[in-house]
Formats: sequence, C-alpha cells, structure tokens
Amino acid sequence: MFKGLEKLAKDFLPKCDVYNIKFKGKKFLLIGDLTDGAIATKEQYESFETSYAHLCADGKVKRFHKIIGTKDDIKVLGKR
Repeated sequence: MFKGLEKLAKDFLPKCDVYNIKFKGKKFLLIGDLTDGAIATKEQYESFETSYAHLCADGKVKRFHKIIGTKDDIKVLGKR
C-alpha cells in the first residue's frame, strides 16, 4: 500500500456504513447500505482491494457480472 493512502482515504472519502454479514455461510463485510454495496472480506476492505461481490439495488448479489445470490442470502450480524 502507498504511504499515506489509508489516512487520505479516512480523511477525504465519503463515510460509508459497514456491516458484518454472513453470505453463503462465510463472514464478510457489506460496505454501503443494506440495499446496495460492496461485499468484501475484512482483508480486502482493510487493504483497499477489489471486493468479493456486490449487492445490487435490485437485490441480486453479483460477482464478475454473474448472479451468485440475492439479498435473502445475506444475514446481517451487526454494524461494524
């Protein structure tokens, strides 16, 4: 990671809600809101990597443009 990138992100990027979730039996973070947002592992989130999947506004969970689930497959464990 570039030096100072984490501070830059914390200072200038918009604040997003982050939720601990379970999707298909595995723990992830949902970054955004409960209707649209990135689904990522803790490691992906903390190192600014590409997310695992995305919860779309229509309720579908997509990974590489393929539907891999729906919002009904997501269990919210709490806000981070």
